[in-house]
Amino acid sequence: MKNLIRMILTGFVVFVLLATGASAVTYNDADGDGICEPSEEITFEGDVSYIDDQGNEHWFSMWEWDFDSDGTIDATGRIVKYTFDTEGIYQVTLKEINANGYVVVFEI
Repeated sequence: MKNLIRMILTGFVVFVLLATGASAVTYNDADGDGICEPSEEITFEGDVSYIDDQGNEHWFSMWEWDFDSDGTIDATGRIVKYTFDTEGIYQVTLKEINANGYVVVFEI
């Protein structure tokens, strides 16, 4: 049974939500089965706005994505697509910025 479970889990791309708060990052796999597999295009979507602890709403105008945790921006835009070539656990960083320079960073 353990080998069957290990076989089922092998080959999936896993994302772990590390940030919490009022904002959210969503992602969906290409075939819609809810399992992110290697070489499958994944659509990531950032928020349009964020409400801070004081109840102020901030509208974002820029989104910067780092898919390989190297500190380099790999894509920009609220909705982006990315493909991971191999299975594993990936830390994806999204920096959401508004016109006044307010920045929210999420790691998924």
